Amino acid sequence: MQQTRGKARLAGFTLVELMVTVIIITILAAIAIPSYQAYVVKGRRADAFSALSAVQQAQERWRANAPIYATDLSEQLKFDSSLGGSNYSISVANVSASGYTVVATAKASGRQRDDGDCATMSVILNRGTITYTSSNKAGDSTNDKCWPK
Repeated sequence: MQQTRGKARLAGFTLVELMVTVIIITILAAIAIPSYQAYVVKGRRADAFSALSAVQQAQERWRANAPIYATDLSEQLKFDSSLGGSNYSISVANVSASGYTVVATAKASGRQRDDGDCATMSVILNRGTITYTSSNKAGDSTNDKCWPK
């Protein structure tokens, strides 16, 4: 008499099961990574907000003792080149006795170079009125996207 032996069942995953798992993980990563990167870019904008605020405060201290606002960040306001961190360069423009403009521009070599919405953020003081503006890389206004409400 011949005995038939049953196949021994091996424990483990089949190739199909592994491929389905890899596909699911790939889809989840394709959705999650861009969202995460967008939040990181928005988080780095805090460097610009902080630098612009620091310059505003320094300008008011300077103006309390001078006839016009300061024109030079390093000489008059004593800020060094690290203002704005590695992500933004900060500059002052349109200085007069009644106002100034402080501009934070995303550095091309910094990690914010991919911030297409808020490439430039500005604080404009004109006769006691503060205006917050921003623009994308093309120069279009993006005020609603960049400034916290």
